[in-house]
Amino acid sequence: MPRIVILGGGYAGVSVAVRMARSAAKVTLVNKHLYHHLTTLLHQPAVGRRGYTDMSVPLRDVLPDSVDLQRGWVTSIDRERKSVSIRTRRGPVALPYDILVIALGWEPQFYNIPGLSEHALTLQNLNSSRLTKDRIDEALIAFDENPAETC
Repeated sequence: MPRIVILGGGYAGVSVAVRMARSAAKVTLVNKHLYHHLTTLLHQPAVGRRGYTDMSVPLRDVLPDSVDLQRGWVTSIDRERKSVSIRTRRGPVALPYDILVIALGWEPQFYNIPGLSEHALTLQNLNSSRLTKDRIDEALIAFDENPAETC
């Protein structure tokens, strides 16, 4: 039975795990959290339209039972031995694989627009969404207190 190890519990990793669970392979998904952030919706709590508790989904709720979910952090990948080492709360674990899927996240793209990377508020996780909401609230308070200075 082929062994598929998927690194990352974001949209890509979860999609691969769900599709591969239907195959005859042993599928293992590794993620540092036991939940999946709905990153495409992080703008909603940032503007007060949704609560932060709505932005996470337990991975066990979306993964088929046949997928082995491992909470851990990747420490190394040995391509010759086809093994991934992860650090878990129980200690180090080696995961042998036949197929390795690396889906460890994304980075914002600013497309060389001058000033954008220095001044943009990016929504990468729940904390950045909270910080953005705080920044918006502070700007609105400043405007209410002194509209002439903030225009």
